Amino acid sequence: MIDTFSDKQVKELIRYYNKSDYLGVRNKLIVMLFVDTGIRCTELRQIKTDFVFDNYIKLHGKGNKWRVVLISSYLQEQLLKYDRMKNTYFTSR
Repeated sequence: MIDTFSDKQVKELIRYYNKSDYLGVRNKLIVMLFVDTGIRCTELRQIKTDFVFDNYIKLHGKGNKWRVVLISSYLQEQLLKYDRMKNTYFTSR
């Protein structure tokens, strides 16, 4: 049996990154992607903007296969927030 995080621990992780700067938004999105979708680390690193759609993400995963993962409306909002923040962050540098 694998020990997993409790609901309370997951909420604490997400709340920890409740900052409004770029790194806080990015880190919160990473945690939310893992929790909401159950994707692997390698799949997370390979996500490109073209792979993100309204209610799902297309992933290139294990075994060199593509799969579709549904995302919640809350995660959709966080993805949009991150995209806006990313554009602002890198344009100003």
